[in-house]
Amino acid sequence: MSVQLFKWLMALVVMVCIPWLLESFRNLRNTDFKLSEEHLRQRVQTIYAKVTLFYNRLYTLRQEGEAGPTQWPDFDRLYCSDDWNRQLADVARVDTTDTDEDFFTWNYWTCAEGIDFVYYSDVEVIDKTGRQATVSLRMHSGDRAVPVLLNMVYERGDWFIDEMTCNWLRQPGIPYREWKQEMKVYSTGKTVLNESKNFTNEQTFL
Repeated sequence: MSVQLFKWLMALVVMVCIPWLLESFRNLRNTDFKLSEEHLRQRVQTIYAKVTLFYNRLYTLRQEGEAGPTQWPDFDRLYCSDDWNRQLADVARVDTTDTDEDFFTWNYWTCAEGIDFVYYSDVEVIDKTGRQATVSLRMHSGDRAVPVLLNMVYERGDWFIDEMTCNWLRQPGIPYREWKQEMKVYSTGKTVLNESKNFTNEQTFL
């Protein structure tokens, strides 16, 4: 290989590699920032700012006698983990086949039973280890101030809610309601119950 050709190849390698290295460095720095407590707090604040804005607009429309939007934002897809959405889908399938009851009677986003003016406060990172964290806040509705704990996971390039728990009664010693865990228990229990019913029916039929 001639010296001139070698120099040309080296120049080509440098031209290709330097932009790639710079982009990789920028992505690494961006990931480091997104994993920080500062970004985590901002992320939760952004999530709840958008959630409360929507529900407060809906509340205003209801107060004015209007029905509100026909299509709601899918906050679960936007802001919750893959596992949360899997559990949510399981609950939806069970509720579709079981008409006796529905799992959701309260809105876990607003910590309210109906549509009311809501706002959040006191967002605080309680603990963060790697790509998992716990964040606390308070959801306000009327004269209620409900403590909320969020288990956050870092996936798909940002922080997402993996578990949402709340203390509805605001009393010491009362366990928080763990929404994802209760979804899992509900869908699993209902599935087992339905399978048991089907087995019993088959035995009776035979």
